[in-house]
Amino acid sequence: MLIPTRTLFLIAALTAPLPLLAEATLAPVPVFSQLVIAAVPDGFAVAGVALTDAGYSRTAALPGETPHDWTQQVLLNADRDLVAAQNVTPVQYADYLAGIYQNGCPASFVFENLSNPEDQLGGHPIFAYYIACGAITGADGSPDLHAEQLIVVSVAGARDIYTLQWLERAPMDIVGKPYDSALWQPRMAALTAGFKLCDPVAGEAAPYPSCTQ
Repeated sequence: MLIPTRTLFLIAALTAPLPLLAEATLAPVPVFSQLVIAAVPDGFAVAGVALTDAGYSRTAALPGETPHDWTQQVLLNADRDLVAAQNVTPVQYADYLAGIYQNGCPASFVFENLSNPEDQLGGHPIFAYYIACGAITGADGSPDLHAEQLIVVSVAGARDIYTLQWLERAPMDIVGKPYDSALWQPRMAALTAGFKLCDPVAGEAAPYPSCTQ
């Protein structure tokens, strides 16, 4: 499996509890081979979008925070043609992402499977999981160590792999935090609410009514 080795330490931190509603008004967005609808949980706002030939990333942040200075983040990522060109499955992508984290915090790495083999999201195969590190260096290369936790849902589209992530950052610990269902299950519901992938319709332009019906 030749998944491109790009840094995926896009993680986040502990803050006061937020209302876990999801914005249902987001319009479909063209991301490589498909249109994507992915909610932004209440309390967050889109803070940045990055696009390359190989990948797409949309970052949602809390008020006053940025993609580079944050306590929590919600991400929509896409890796182009991993399904079409390499037959990558959501489970294989989870192994790849988890391996990056494990290399970064081998002594405090935590992984928990949150899926059943038959699970789907919007009619597409998925794999949902939890990752935690007790001590890890920031994605921006900052020397200070901190703890990170995240839930991830990897989704197999027609050609691409999509990932939904909710990330949290906390002070460094000697162990990774265990999965807390009371905290993360409502976040998972908000993260995945209304998720949809649609095939483009020839000649159709924004707001892509075929995907919102």
